[in-house]
Amino acid sequence: MKKLICTILVFSIIISLGAAVFAEGFEWYNDYMNKDKTYSYYFNDLDLTITMPENWYKQTFADGASEEHVRFIHKASYEEAQKDTVYSGVLFSLYCKKDPDLEKLPSYEVLGYTDDGMCIYAMFPTDYQGTLKTRDEYDNLCAEAEDIVKSITFPGRIECEDTDEPAPSKASSKDPFAGYTKLK
Repeated sequence: MKKLICTILVFSIIISLGAAVFAEGFEWYNDYMNKDKTYSYYFNDLDLTITMPENWYKQTFADGASEEHVRFIHKASYEEAQKDTVYSGVLFSLYCKKDPDLEKLPSYEVLGYTDDGMCIYAMFPTDYQGTLKTRDEYDNLCAEAEDIVKSITFPGRIECEDTDEPAPSKASSKDPFAGYTKLK
């Protein structure tokens, strides 16, 4: 009986470890300083790296890391908003999903696809996430957010060309997402 229980326990551990090895997402990551004094987050399962300047690294944090997504948040805005139990400070989020319904998203950028067809994309907030006390710092980080997203590297990363197409008018459509354009 003890052998059976031990066998089942060992088998369960092996299955769990196997699932962790083949899991793909943002759950397992390391952050580190590079030789040039920039900082990087490395997401192990996706072989994805985000590089950022020191000021960005020190003023932000990765939050909500899961298999599907991770958010990068401005620390001061988050802490200030928490005093009022409000969630704030989001600069951008990264997602890894199979067949996401991107047309319903107001502000996103497809970064590429993994070998098994998972779409990796960035999403930017459409509402203001700073606070009155943190406005200047938050605004500076927001202005740099697209450059941080452009620094992301991983196998399967695609480069998109800029477009000069004007954004559709919100008034000319019944579509609630009209007027928003996909970031390229």
